[in-house]
Amino acid sequence: MKIAFVRTASNVLRYGGYNIQEIGLAKALMPYGVSTDVYARFSNIDVITEIAQDESGNKVVVHPLKGKQIWHELMYYPTLKKDLQNGGYDMVQLLDDSQMMLPGIFKALKQSGVKTILWQGMYRNFSGKIARCMQIVYDAMFASTLNKYSDLKIAKTEAAKNYLLKKKYQNVIVLPVGLDEVPVERNETFDKEMAAFKASHPKLLLYIGAIESRRNPDFLIDIMKQIKDDNVGLVMIGKGPLRESIINRIKNEGLEDKILTYDAVPNKNLISVYERANVFLLPTAYEIYGMVVMESLVYGVPVISTPEAGPQYLLSDKRYGTCVPLDTKKWLAVIDYYLNNQNTEGCRKARVTYVNQYYRWPLIAKKYFNIISAM
Repeated sequence: MKIAFVRTASNVLRYGGYNIQEIGLAKALMPYGVSTDVYARFSNIDVITEIAQDESGNKVVVHPLKGKQIWHELMYYPTLKKDLQNGGYDMVQLLDDSQMMLPGIFKALKQSGVKTILWQGMYRNFSGKIARCMQIVYDAMFASTLNKYSDLKIAKTEAAKNYLLKKKYQNVIVLPVGLDEVPVERNETFDKEMAAFKASHPKLLLYIGAIESRRNPDFLIDIMKQIKDDNVGLVMIGKGPLRESIINRIKNEGLEDKILTYDAVPNKNLISVYERANVFLLPTAYEIYGMVVMESLVYGVPVISTPEAGPQYLLSDKRYGTCVPLDTKKWLAVIDYYLNNQNTEGCRKARVTYVNQYYRWPLIAKKYFNIISAM
């Protein structure tokens, strides 16, 4: 079987980066006799590149997309529709309903006899007055076309499913995203720094992710200002447009002894901080899935997040964490709870087991293969 995964949005992926979902699923499908072409924008791949092949000849091939940015996330790729029609695919999966090229591609593929899937992560309409108006017009013109010509809609979360159902899409199911296996390697310097910080702050909070407005990093500083217990510390790992202002604020607020920052740490080295963390904090304004939630859980760390799609879907039990609106008093209360409860070795093992039983790519791939085989 030959299939294609297509991501037409403007975001640029970096091959070799952590947990590119299409590639993770594609590799896990190879044992089922499936070869997959992955179409997306890449920062470090310029030509069609084979990235995996098994003994049976099943392959994963990356097709870097090159096109024109029309407006924000909306892109146009001149050759994409013909490439998909002529690619010899049994099935093509395209990401998210609000991409301008999807109606034409879905219709053309169906007319060519190719099975199609709409893969949905987006769970909220575009924000902003102009974008919202464009969304309304787009839905009025094309939602029925997408619904008609996509054989199946697979949502990543219940929130994404409900988003599609509100727009009267039919034949919608939920299949979660998987997590890559990451080799573990300790960096001696980083490990010693984490050990020293943990020794002086035995109640350790952790944030890993972009330092940008969507993730509300200033809220984390607000939280740390109000925590008077000197045993509580915060490690922040990430880079982004607000990083400099956050570092300046940490200095101005006199929190340098309580907050330790890094702009980047390789995933393989993160064990040094995850194994010492008590709680992971994710005060995000929008989260389609939140791979850091699964990553935290697989290291045994509970997560406190805002009630967005991915965290709400994953944090299904109080042992794993909880979702709380962005309110300082409420967050202080739940942080205190998780620093003093749900922190036994049994609780940590339960989180690890939860991810390994339900969210590893081989498990997701088996379900996915059964779904597409029945189409």
